[in-house]
Amino acid sequence: MVLVAAMGWAGPQAVPVAGAQESPRLASLKIGVWPEFDRPAAALVILSGELAEGVTLPATIALRVPASSGGPVAVATAASLGGSLLNRDYEVTDAEDSLLISFSTPDPVLQIEFYDPLSIDEGARSYTYVWPGDLAVDQLTVEVQEPVGATALTVEPALGVGALGQDRLVYRTAQMGPFEADKTLTVEVGYAKTDPRTSLEILSPGEGDSGDGVPVWLIIVAAVAALAVVVGAVVYWRRQGRPAAAPAGPTPGARRGGRGASGSAKGATAKAFCTQCGDQLRSEDRFCSQCGAGTRGG
Repeated sequence: MVLVAAMGWAGPQAVPVAGAQESPRLASLKIGVWPEFDRPAAALVILSGELAEGVTLPATIALRVPASSGGPVAVATAASLGGSLLNRDYEVTDAEDSLLISFSTPDPVLQIEFYDPLSIDEGARSYTYVWPGDLAVDQLTVEVQEPVGATALTVEPALGVGALGQDRLVYRTAQMGPFEADKTLTVEVGYAKTDPRTSLEILSPGEGDSGDGVPVWLIIVAAVAALAVVVGAVVYWRRQGRPAAAPAGPTPGARRGGRGASGSAKGATAKAFCTQCGDQLRSEDRFCSQCGAGTRGG
């Protein structure tokens, strides 16, 4: 069951709006209720409308917002839907439990934004907004943004199943049809939530934190350490795979005992051997005494 916001707006009283008979008609109006989007314990309410065809411009707009909101944070207009919004000057007049916002627009598209406190009872949170019916609307749409981390969310009127938006937030939306002037609409939202952070804070980790809460500096240190291990392993592998240098030894000529041997060795005498049988030869031998083969010097 949705709780009624103790600090929310209970609805407009029968306060006449100056020039209500001449108030322009809206072709469309979307009431957006975004609880705890970027401000804790408050709902951002966005009224986005487009004037009906045939409305003479500039047009004067006068509508009420909850007095508990303290007034709008933005009043803007645009030349077309999706166009750039430009802030407009406006006047605020006390109207009992409401604030009457009046401004002139040279454009057919208008947008009014304000924050209104939630009602919080431990983990239970709720908000109630009442459209006062100051302007006639050909097609009224209600949109509720689901707070990140909320559970047991209830919305009245029922808006159906939510859809994930490009901003990673879930929106419940439904068309309510035409609303004539003075016809009100009450939007009630209730849910449970213990995380005090806003949806924007939860989806946008603070500086120095990664998406899963691990500090960025710790991730960098771990990455550098892993890289050092890999580089060390590669260097070690290359050194292990390199063949060892051959130890210094006698030249081929010296091993054979031939003419390439150094004659400056300390008293060393070169020895000759038979190339056929390997028997040692004497310096004066012209033939091998063992097998009779001729010597190189023979």
